Amino acid sequence: MLTMTQIDSIRKMYYEQGKNISEISKITENDRKTVRNYIGKDDWNSSPPPAPGTKDKYAKLNSYKAEIDSWLEEDKHAKRKQRHNAS
Repeated sequence: MLTMTQIDSIRKMYYEQGKNISEISKITENDRKTVRNYIGKDDWNSSPPPAPGTKDKYAKLNSYKAEIDSWLEEDKHAKRKQRHNAS
């Protein structure tokens, strides 16, 4: 995220000095996409903050949870070298 001073200098270089996006990106050492984003932005308050995620983080694993739990229970009784591990 750029400061308002940096954004202002980018916009001045583009609108007042007539520099193109590639020149500005070299001068400011920002990506061209970032420069283009700040040049084209008119309303700075238009995007609301993102909503917190309510989605289940492990939804893809739900169908496998019973099988994984059974493996872990079996591992409690298995020899140390025969257990499932992270590697």
